[in-house]
Amino acid sequence: MVIEDTKKVPSFMNGEAMEVNEFAHTFRKRLMAEHLGFTDDEVQDPMSDDFIYKMNDIAETNTSIYREVFACYPDDQMRTLAQIDEMKKARNLEKYGELASNLKGHTVWFPLDFLADENLRPPMTTMEYYLSDQTFV
Repeated sequence: MVIEDTKKVPSFMNGEAMEVNEFAHTFRKRLMAEHLGFTDDEVQDPMSDDFIYKMNDIAETNTSIYREVFACYPDDQMRTLAQIDEMKKARNLEKYGELASNLKGHTVWFPLDFLADENLRPPMTTMEYYLSDQTFV
């Protein structure tokens, strides 16, 4: 499907008023509203410091709740395989009812340090050990 988006509408980008294509603008606002739990009106300037602060706050809150209640992984607090087991034991599914009202949208932090301290190289006794590391990246 190809959409020729030629109709312009007024908008803001990083505090500056500008004309943007209507379809792309509407699509962007609806996606952000869905994933951040905002109304369309709250998604006016996606590049403003205020919007980015709110987005980061939502990601932090949602991540903390999912971590406490479900011990979901991957998670940056799980840097070794042993920590996965520890966090699973500490999860508290009963708290979901209490904390669910604090969740907003679907946004969470992307884990960059999951299993960062774990040696994931295959054991020497397997054929995979002799493959280049690039095979697994």
